[in-house]
Amino acid sequence: MSTQRIALWTFVLIGFVAAVGYRTSVMREHGPPPTPRLVFIMGGSGPFWQLTANGAKAGAKKYDAQLTILMPAAEESVSQQTEILQGLDMSELDGVAISPLDAKGQTDLINQLANKKIVVTFDSDAPESTRQSHVGTSNFSAGRACARVVSKALPNGGKIAVLLVNSTKENLIDRKGGFRERITQISDDGPQGSAPKYTIVGFFEDNGKEVVCERNIRDALTNHPDLACFVGMNAQHGPILLRVLKEEGKLGKIKLVTFDTEKETLDGIEDGYIDATLAQDPFGCGYKTARLLSVLVRGDPFEVPIVGTGAYYSGVEVVDRENLAEFRELLRKQQEAAEEQNNSPPTKKTAS
Repeated sequence: MSTQRIALWTFVLIGFVAAVGYRTSVMREHGPPPTPRLVFIMGGSGPFWQLTANGAKAGAKKYDAQLTILMPAAEESVSQQTEILQGLDMSELDGVAISPLDAKGQTDLINQLANKKIVVTFDSDAPESTRQSHVGTSNFSAGRACARVVSKALPNGGKIAVLLVNSTKENLIDRKGGFRERITQISDDGPQGSAPKYTIVGFFEDNGKEVVCERNIRDALTNHPDLACFVGMNAQHGPILLRVLKEEGKLGKIKLVTFDTEKETLDGIEDGYIDATLAQDPFGCGYKTARLLSVLVRGDPFEVPIVGTGAYYSGVEVVDRENLAEFRELLRKQQEAAEEQNNSPPTKKTAS
């Protein structure tokens, strides 16, 4: 073999060894994408939040993430949720998902977490924070949709009492604003004196406390004997309205429009006591948030919001007696799929 050919093969061999060495070094340095360690911080432990948690578990399993779910002991407790945030050990986490109960009051704390790890919000947002993204319902649009449902239930107008947990959650601020704007527009439509007139007698806050909500309902009935409609803007309001109005002998005499899909609420639609409910997708919200947080932690460049404040919104669906059976069937299939997903052998241990 000629000296020239030996030199050529030596050069090729050296190049090959160098390439293999470089590839091995890179793989050793970076390794495979890490298994994200995620924590989801809910706003309570009621049925809505349980559905969201189920979605988060399914999403974490699908996208190979370790998951911890934390919930305030008291429903919608800002102080307890804040304590949970303050107690997080960020050295043990790669990503945090939170549904903030006080958008403005918790912004600084969310910013502190976002300076260390990936943080996204779900269901309710903290838009002035530095969280990386948000997954939730378009609540201003949901409020407007609710107003349209009320106008259909009360074609001749009337007095309306609106129940809500608080005015600190961004989703409720938007929901309330959309409802007020649209119901005012409907009242002002048409020539003067021809449009039905709707009067909001009050927005009654209960901070997630059932006893306060019951008192608000009874006070509205006492102070407004001609009240025509209750709007319940949170999941728990449908069941509470049904129970209190039954006790007061008003069930079926006052129009009810609610949010979300607790069993009692859907039963109330079937029985004709609730005109309609605005259905969100808490399971889907939890699932999509787990997916988004997982890929953000892994650094997927196609998922990182280019302006740093990206958000992903879904709409609501009006559920009434006409489509109730179909909606229940969709819920059943979703639940079966979730159970199948959670009962299959896990790829990574998931804690809750």
